[in-house]
Order: sequence, then C-alpha cells, then structure tokens
Amino acid sequence: MLIQIREDLMVKQLQFTKKKSIFNNKIEFPEAPGVYKFYNGNEKIIYIGKAKVLKNRLSSYLFSNKDDSRKLQKLKKSIKFVEFIITDNESDALLLEQSLIRKIKP
Repeated sequence: MLIQIREDLMVKQLQFTKKKSIFNNKIEFPEAPGVYKFYNGNEKIIYIGKAKVLKNRLSSYLFSNKDDSRKLQKLKKSIKFVEFIITDNESDALLLEQSLIRKIKP
C-alpha cells in the first residue's frame, strides 16, 4: 500500500504529530484530506477517523451540540490531544484509516 503524504503540508503535520497538540479551538487544522487520532489524558488512542477536509471534521468536535449522542458527548469530553496525518486524497485517507484501526484497535 502506497499512501501519498502532501509535502507542502508536511511541516505542519510533523509539528502536530510530534507534540500531540492540546485539543482546543486555537489549532489551525489544514484544509486537506487525512486521518486523525484522538488521545485521552493518558496518551492512549481512543478514536481514529478519516476526513475529506480535516479542518471541517475536526472543528465539529470542538463544539458541543444538543443532538450529540451520549457516546459522542463522552468521546468529546475524553479528547485531550489530537494527531493527524495529511494524505494526498480521500482514498489514501480511507486506506490509512483502515490500516491504523486494524493495527492499533482503539
């Protein structure tokens, strides 16, 4: 499996993956496809997901919504860090997400 990672966004991606930035609304997420991993306070991966546009998908986790299920509300409260990998396209993001889920089993 060959997954293309966009070189022009690599610096920001490395910046986030090395630091596992604290999840808050001051983070500038890229407008690119990719995979994201949510960590709890113990730095354990609790969720892996993919997005066509990381900025839109990750921003949706920052705001609470009355319509959120209890499971989603609990997940949002548990998120302490986010890490993401930028891919070249949505198909690569899907393949990477599936691979990470099989490997890590969050």
